[in-house]
Amino acid sequence: GAIENRLLVARRKIAYHQLIERLKSSTRVEVYLGTQAAAARPKKPVGPVLAPKPAKKKPVAPAGS
Repeated sequence: GAIENRLLVARRKIAYHQLIERLKSSTRVEVYLGTQAAAARPKKPVGPVLAPKPAKKKPVAPAGS
């Protein structure tokens, strides 16, 4: 179990490094992934940030009225 786990982790690391090397050699893929990452990054914080805001507004409105 533990040995198999180490092999899996090592294989993942190798695959990850190979992927990075491919991106470095191919600027076209790098730019594509860069724009994708830039598009994906704002979406993740916006979801959690918007969720608490309505929750905060609801208690504030009754308190004011």
